[in-house]
Amino acid sequence: MIDQAQAQAEQKFEERLKALEADREEQIKVVEDRLTKKFDDEVLASEVQRAFEESRGANPTTKDTTLMRGIIMMVDAVVAANHGSLAQSL
Repeated sequence: MIDQAQAQAEQKFEERLKALEADREEQIKVVEDRLTKKFDDEVLASEVQRAFEESRGANPTTKDTTLMRGIIMMVDAVVAANHGSLAQSL
């Protein structure tokens, strides 16, 4: 009787441990996905800036510069929002 109760307790413990490990793995995957998205957003912002600079040469027009600043501000806002949601989830 005691052996049977101990075996059941051990089985429940093992099942709970497996469930916790699976949950932990899922949480790690979510964080990895968010970090990957944040990195991709930052790379995109850098590439947009580089492409703009290359396309305009040394002397971009005021209109071009203003447009690019707006684009960079939007990309920065997306990156900041992703970073904020990542920080909240941790």
